[in-house]
Amino acid sequence: MNTTPNNLKLTLPLAALSLVAVISIAHAEGDWVRQSPVPYAFSEMQTFESVAFFTPDRGFISGSQSFLLETNDGGETWSRHDIPSSFDLSKLFFFDDIHGWIIGSGGDGFTGNYRTINGGQTWQPMTDLIGTFDQIEFLTPTFGWTQSNGSAAATTDGGQSWNYFFLTDPPVWNDAIAEVHFANEQLGLGVHFDNTELYRTTNGGQTWNVVTTGGDLRQPLFLTESVALVTNLLGQLQRSTDGGQTWSDVKGPAFGFEELLAFTDQVAIAWNTSSVIRTVDGGVNWQPVDFPFTFIWDVQQLDDTTAVIQLHPLVFAVPWAVIVTTDAGATWNSAFTSATNTLDFVLSDGMTGYGVGASGQILKTTDGGSSWDYHSSGLNRDLEDIHMIDEHRGVAVGESILYTEDGEKWIPAEIHGPGSTLRAVTHFGDTFYAVGEFALFQKSTDGGRTWSSENLFGGFWDNLWDIQFISENEAWSVAVPARIIHTTDGGENWDLQFADNGFGLSCVHFIDDQRGWVGGPSDAIMRTTDGGLSWTVHNIPNPPNGPDSKWDIHFVDENLGYLVGNFGYVAKTLDGGLNWFNVDLPVADHISEMYVLSADELIISCFNGTIYRTQNGGKTWQQIVTGFENEDVFVSFYGLARTPSGRLYVAGDRGHLFAQSAPQILGDLDGDGVVGVKDLLILLGDWGPCPPKEDCPADLDGDGSVGVKDLLILLGNWG
Repeated sequence: MNTTPNNLKLTLPLAALSLVAVISIAHAEGDWVRQSPVPYAFSEMQTFESVAFFTPDRGFISGSQSFLLETNDGGETWSRHDIPSSFDLSKLFFFDDIHGWIIGSGGDGFTGNYRTINGGQTWQPMTDLIGTFDQIEFLTPTFGWTQSNGSAAATTDGGQSWNYFFLTDPPVWNDAIAEVHFANEQLGLGVHFDNTELYRTTNGGQTWNVVTTGGDLRQPLFLTESVALVTNLLGQLQRSTDGGQTWSDVKGPAFGFEELLAFTDQVAIAWNTSSVIRTVDGGVNWQPVDFPFTFIWDVQQLDDTTAVIQLHPLVFAVPWAVIVTTDAGATWNSAFTSATNTLDFVLSDGMTGYGVGASGQILKTTDGGSSWDYHSSGLNRDLEDIHMIDEHRGVAVGESILYTEDGEKWIPAEIHGPGSTLRAVTHFGDTFYAVGEFALFQKSTDGGRTWSSENLFGGFWDNLWDIQFISENEAWSVAVPARIIHTTDGGENWDLQFADNGFGLSCVHFIDDQRGWVGGPSDAIMRTTDGGLSWTVHNIPNPPNGPDSKWDIHFVDENLGYLVGNFGYVAKTLDGGLNWFNVDLPVADHISEMYVLSADELIISCFNGTIYRTQNGGKTWQQIVTGFENEDVFVSFYGLARTPSGRLYVAGDRGHLFAQSAPQILGDLDGDGVVGVKDLLILLGDWGPCPPKEDCPADLDGDGSVGVKDLLILLGNWG
């Protein structure tokens, strides 16, 4: 860091004050970026089924409908590979950063199975591998095997040709080896299709001989070339010390286990749907693991000490849970829960790893799997509204709730109590409030992370559509059919102020605790001047383009107000809502929400995925182009939000979130969205020439040193 003489820190700001008035730095609106919980335009329809990474930064994700993505920056951005397949690309396997394979399921023929010999730059179909498979493993770049529920096959040439493990000639589909494991290119074990016989091969699967029978045999596993194990769902786990030729029961409570996983040649676990056992002596003795969970869905090993257990819910809408061990299965701890199923995990090195799942879910760990963060939540459910407290904190609601703490990454919230689709979200102070279907009211006091939830009045009304808090205690909400409810204790209790089943109300706005307005799908609005004790009806002009519903209302002061709705409807009042006149949008787009900046400037979002701005009270309009208007996936915008710096956010169907790029305010050196004392101190602390090859953010004019010009730029953007 550069040093600055003490007297300079005190005198330079004063000397520059006289020049501040003549400095003007213009800031253009930034480009728009996708902030949705999916990383790619098509992925709102995809399930990510498998992930493979060579390094912490470079890897692939495969998924449904021939979906294959590649990243070179640790998952921040993704590019898509075109794979001409009708299959789901269900499993990726890379032996190294050159040799890789994909197997598919759900299509027809061989087109779901591919290999690469150039690190994924190009992929060739494995035309000799016909069928659908869900597991693949390679011991060398040339020798590997694949299997499904009914058959298995091996290759000795990297996947160009495959040998199926049928026990009859000609092949019979139900007389085949269905589950295999190899110790080397010659020695392997395989379970028969009917799970009653275990076979052994010493020539890479060309011929097989029965070595044990009985019960319900499931998974064979080599710990070494001599020591092997096999599970039995209806019997005791068995062990071999002669490469699979002879077998005996192991010691311990090892009856009725289905799957195996080896951490080392001495440490392994076995599991069924409700329990886990563990060995530390190569499978001789087994002990139960303290595992207070039920319904184990899958277990995946990440390295010699780390594995994850996925718990599947027994009851619909209960989140999927992921349990992690970092000590080779001795202890297990909850890593996270997810609203969508996580299907595959990988560690690219000892600390950095990734997980993928349904609906475009992407997880990332930087601590070896102990904890995971969302890169993409996998929630492609509709978002109805969005609200930002400041530059960093905000909430989007709809069929799910997402929150952000940095204005960039959106995380699923934890909800306590009943749930349903939410229609609107707002805040007062640091508390968020949301309302929705079945008279649902939700509240969060921790930035949107967790929410308490209740159905007001037993869920008597179909939908609460809008809510506004004017203090930490007092608020109004409106419903369809027409209801106006009021709280004076922060939402603990609500009073009914108005009810009429003949129409509905979808928007509300109060400028203080006495004066407010409500509107909905009718040809009138209602107004109160006594805090809702009484309401008067005022007619509004009919929309020129068709039947109308009003979706948002806002008053700048006691006289000037705006009302927006379907078919480009914009109405304006200059006398507190007594009289209204049309200032319609010149296109018939349905307007979902507006943001009023001043008496003459407002921004609106539309159901057809467009945004418009007027700076003269609606006389003329300009479209704000996001760059996503012409995507082949149609997006409707339901919610609009704006931060203090002017950054716009929109939210819509299938979980779409878009935002303007974070504004780069010259002089905002600490990134808090405001140019102030902290930024001034940073600049003065860096006073002087910038060190060679070192980042120098305080060099605002880019001349290689921090000096008077940079100080004047900072002061010119103060505030």
